[in-house]
Amino acid sequence: FVHQVAGLSNVTGLSDILFADCREPTLQQVSPAVHVMTNGSRRIEGDSAFSSPRLRTVIETAARQYEWVIVNAAPLSLLRTPHTLTRLAHGVVVVCDAAAPVDAMAAGLARVGEHHVVTTVLLGTAAAMLPRS
Repeated sequence: FVHQVAGLSNVTGLSDILFADCREPTLQQVSPAVHVMTNGSRRIEGDSAFSSPRLRTVIETAARQYEWVIVNAAPLSLLRTPHTLTRLAHGVVVVCDAAAPVDAMAAGLARVGEHHVVTTVLLGTAAAMLPRS
């Protein structure tokens, strides 16, 4: 979770704006140029947040105030409708496990829409390249 890595409070956040009566986003400053809105107190299951009409408003408001708005989403394999998020975003950074089957990665990219992909990050490339015994 982003809040744990950055040492931030997770009392209120995106889930509270989307599914509760919270109207004002809680932004926490990580550095002079980076602000973070954590998930919040409610668990977001799969891609339920992407169907919330409030999400578009939150992203559009943030885009007027910040140069970059990054949304950390669940893995593609867990999203029923990843194209819903890509319609809200200007681009997608896809993070893949280098040990994953190539056809699974290709299928995930196709579900997002390759024209939305800004870049792809491969995790575990060093371990994946080691000879197997």
